[in-house]
Amino acid sequence: MTLNVFSFLVNLKENSMESIIESVFPIVFFIFIGFIAFSVNFYFAKQRREKMEDLAKELGLEFQVSNRGKTILDHVAESKQIGPSSQGVIQLLFSVFSDWKINGNFRDNFIEIYTETRGSGKSKSTYTIIFLKAKQPLAFKMEITPQGVFQGLFIKLFKMEDIQVGDEKFDKKFVIKGDNPEEIKKLCKDPTFQESIYKLMEEDGYRILHNGIYFEKLGVITDSLFYKQKLETMSSTCSKVFSEGSVF
Repeated sequence: MTLNVFSFLVNLKENSMESIIESVFPIVFFIFIGFIAFSVNFYFAKQRREKMEDLAKELGLEFQVSNRGKTILDHVAESKQIGPSSQGVIQLLFSVFSDWKINGNFRDNFIEIYTETRGSGKSKSTYTIIFLKAKQPLAFKMEITPQGVFQGLFIKLFKMEDIQVGDEKFDKKFVIKGDNPEEIKKLCKDPTFQESIYKLMEEDGYRILHNGIYFEKLGVITDSLFYKQKLETMSSTCSKVFSEGSVF
């Protein structure tokens, strides 16, 4: 009788342990997978941030954390309820994952480099953006973008804004918007201006604005050579079409 009771208790204990393990294992497994995913994400985010900080130093520009991230970091640093060790961990996490921006003067023009996330869920995408602000912007609003394959058809069907400058090749190649059509037409007919625009927009992602040149590319770009080439190209184009003594 005693032996049977003992065997029953042993079996009960073993069954209970198995039940506990079966119920706890999925939770532990998902926590482990989540930790691994977070660690990998943290590592690559830290690598990207460090590369962008190095790029800013190399180009003589300033690396800045977003206003929101800076506010949080300042709050953590000033908090008396968080211990020094915890402050260090929180500051590291926020400094790595906070949005950032690189800006400053490059070849006499103001430069901004940053990332922008659009969409949500599975359709969420992050773009790298470079904006070169012209030292001498136009006196009127203007935007020039490459015309897509079906964009010309949509413009005609839906009567979308598109200023026709009177140059068939240029009109087919680009979509032009602005608030001073006559001045824009004169500008876009100039051979020097056209040559600069054609050359710049051989690659996708560029826009000519009234106050500078805008470029975007899908993904977070950390290659310093990529930025150097883009900045040189944008700066050279800007000096031809926006500087004193140009067609303006």
